[in-house]
Amino acid sequence: MALMYYNKSHDYFEFHKDKTGMANCGINISIVLTKQKKYNQAIKYLLEVSDIYKSTGNEPYLAASYMNLALAYKKLKQFDKTLEYMDKAYFIYNKNGEKDNICVYHLNMGEIFLEMKQVEKAGFHLHEAEKLSVIIGSKELAANAYDFLSDYQKA
Repeated sequence: MALMYYNKSHDYFEFHKDKTGMANCGINISIVLTKQKKYNQAIKYLLEVSDIYKSTGNEPYLAASYMNLALAYKKLKQFDKTLEYMDKAYFIYNKNGEKDNICVYHLNMGEIFLEMKQVEKAGFHLHEAEKLSVIIGSKELAANAYDFLSDYQKA
């Protein structure tokens, strides 16, 4: 049901040439599609969203769309695309000094490399996430880092 209304909203914004509205709906549509395991359809929307945010200069949302693209490609086990979009997100987060999002980047990279069976690279990113979570004082991110580090120790 939610997908139907997001699609109607998307069509409305498209008709009125409201690119930001289209992009915001596209994010929501991609989230629903991802939950439905329709990753290729989610990717289609996220690519559109990324183009819009890139053209409007909305870097925080662009980085988030890159991160979502990376995670959708991860679900499809397309790790080359996963890493490509993770790096694009990281570049923006780093340029803007977004330490919390850089920490999330490292957590995701650790998880990705664990899945790819590249344990050394996973360890690097998870330790970076642990350090950053302490620096920024985020108990939630620290807990996530410790959770993934336990997976890393088992690998």
